[in-house]
Amino acid sequence: MKFKATFLILGLLVGTLPLWAGPQAVLSSLKGKVEVKAPGTKAWVAATEGQVLTPATTLSTGFDSSVLVVIDKTTIQVKPLTRMTIDKLVEESGTVKTSTFLRVGSVSASVKSAEGVKQDFKVQSPYSTASVRGTEFDFDGLRLKVREGLVALILGRPKRDTQPVEAVAETTTEETPAEGTAGEDTTGEDTTDEPAAEETDGEPAGEPEDDFVGSPDIAADDDNPVFVPAGDETKIKLNFNNPTERTRPSSSNDRESLSKESGTGSSQTTTNTPTTKAPTKGGVVLTIEFAR
Repeated sequence: MKFKATFLILGLLVGTLPLWAGPQAVLSSLKGKVEVKAPGTKAWVAATEGQVLTPATTLSTGFDSSVLVVIDKTTIQVKPLTRMTIDKLVEESGTVKTSTFLRVGSVSASVKSAEGVKQDFKVQSPYSTASVRGTEFDFDGLRLKVREGLVALILGRPKRDTQPVEAVAETTTEETPAEGTAGEDTTGEDTTDEPAAEETDGEPAGEPEDDFVGSPDIAADDDNPVFVPAGDETKIKLNFNNPTERTRPSSSNDRESLSKESGTGSSQTTTNTPTTKAPTKGGVVLTIEFAR
């Protein structure tokens, strides 16, 4: 009887454990103002040490703020005035596939494989994609510095590499954030009647296309990457064919807005900088410059 009871208890315990948790993105070494916005929500919430980010969660850092995103042996150092979304984090056939979208700011990544597990890691931006399988690099969408290994740099506007997620229901009453909060709504408009973000098939909740406003309408050429080895630095230049249509890159506008939201602008006025669409395909040419 005791023998049977022991197996019954073990069976119940095993049944309560998750069969496979999958890879996790965990926040560590928080400094300053670090906030997260869950998929399907509008509110920015203060991040916490050890917090696990689900796919489609957006991370925002303020002035003189930073955070480390730890995915097993891989780390992503998110630097000040940065907004980054975890688009994809899955394990398939012994390979951890990680895709992040860097809307503005910069990151330093150290991509390391655990024993028996390969890494397929990429950072996408409105202008380019940095794709690696084990290396260390700094990247802000327009500049790439490779410190170790090899990075495949793909020019042009990428297709967001996302995974379907369930939107998180908005359960809290969103209050007006205090001045100087990164990620706050500073337009002064009443958004209480706006519909909640809807989940789209294969994309994070919300409207990811908004993240490309202001970027050149040049599709990424995945078949022709430029391989950048350790010790090399590259800079992506936007050469406009029509000077009358020239605009600043959207990342510049975004950085100014994020800086003002963090209370670091020339004044404490927190009006968002308007973003203007850049010329369509044919009006701008992306090129790469190497510098050691």
